[in-house]
Amino acid sequence: MSDVEALDWLDRLLSADEAARAAAMQSLATTNPQLHARLARMLSGALAPEHTGLIAAPVVAGFERALNTTRTLTSGDVLAGYRLKRELGRGGMSVVWRYGWTLRNFSKNASMSTTRWY
Repeated sequence: MSDVEALDWLDRLLSADEAARAAAMQSLATTNPQLHARLARMLSGALAPEHTGLIAAPVVAGFERALNTTRTLTSGDVLAGYRLKRELGRGGMSVVWRYGWTLRNFSKNASMSTTRWY
């Protein structure tokens, strides 16, 4: 049984009501004990709210860190490989910057719009 098939089964079982889930698991216990054991472990993690925090906590913490550390861009900052030269204008949702980059003997100046973080 591949991971894709096991995840497909898990999705179907999670979408089913408790009675249908129990019947499907009972059937799998006799027809495919290995899959039954694997799905039982997967279901126990998916249905126990205290266990989902083990997966969700690092993701949530990453978003919190990103939101708490956002700052305003300033001249000289590098964004996506481009050095911001100066702010050209600002609107309700974005800031327009003059930027430039140099590669060997080729240089380019242009402008970009960046989303404002509040």
